[in-house]
Amino acid sequence: MITPDLHKKPVGLDREKHKNLKLRRELSNLRAAAGLNALFLTGAEFGDACKEYPILFLNAGQDEQGKTQVAPVAVFGVTQGENLFLQPDGRWDAYYVPAMLRAYPFTMARLDADRFVVVFDESYDGLSETEGQAFFDEQGEPTEMLKELRQFIENIEVEIERTRRAGQRLDRKSTRLNSSHTDISRMPSSA
Repeated sequence: MITPDLHKKPVGLDREKHKNLKLRRELSNLRAAAGLNALFLTGAEFGDACKEYPILFLNAGQDEQGKTQVAPVAVFGVTQGENLFLQPDGRWDAYYVPAMLRAYPFTMARLDADRFVVVFDESYDGLSETEGQAFFDEQGEPTEMLKELRQFIENIEVEIERTRRAGQRLDRKSTRLNSSHTDISRMPSSA
């Protein structure tokens, strides 16, 4: 899932175009969250995340079928652009770092119903053609590092889909619950 406030310049990873691309892992990827006051969480993260951050469920519009989408987010700050967890030296001031931020600069994007592509933020300064760990080997095959990253972001994408479905169920349940409540203001008062 591409998050525009995080993935500022998303590009699909291409074996030919990016054959010399490398990742400098010694650089902190957490600085990318400097202006984020909230970030999407998957349901699988709730147990760890709720110990560190308030979790809000936001209306995220509707999907292609017109179903309401709910997005759970970890709150990092109260005002727009405020992140109280990112310290000036680049450290994260919480034990738990949300999965989407740990995966940065990588994520996945859906090409169609059954196909995804690995995407990276081209603006991330930890990418290089001269220094770091290679994405592809001399034969153009993914390196172990890239395979591990891909597996991690695939797992996140699976959890995102589970979280979307759970959000839809919660929305349906709350809609039914709200429509079945009796309006106590219309009930006769006992004197």
